[in-house]
Amino acid sequence: MDQAKKWALLKQNSADPYDKQDAIVSVYELHPAIWDDSAFEIKRFESPSKDWLNFILDCRKGVAHPYEVVFGAVANDKVYATISLFESDVLTVEETIARLKVDDYFNQISLHSKAAIANLIFKQQIIIKDL
Repeated sequence: MDQAKKWALLKQNSADPYDKQDAIVSVYELHPAIWDDSAFEIKRFESPSKDWLNFILDCRKGVAHPYEVVFGAVANDKVYATISLFESDVLTVEETIARLKVDDYFNQISLHSKAAIANLIFKQQIIIKDL
């Protein structure tokens, strides 16, 4: 929720100063049956791993993937700093994964098809005043 609040406030602050609107976070729940639905291509990363690192690197390069739902650690600024060290050959794969596993990370669910998005259940909107 903190990340969503920060993004909402950032977007609000970068908007036209003559057209200020509230910073709003919309809260959704993902229908739990989606995880057992074989109709969906789902990729789960339970923790940072070599497979997760390669997935993140491919996404940064614009490489398409077949998944409709992706669950795994958020690649935030701290994670990207570590990944940049790996891309610059400062860290090995093993060192990169070791660093990522000791960092605090938060999981996210990313939806990549209309069918997956249809499984979202709107819960509420929250007006954000400050962090």
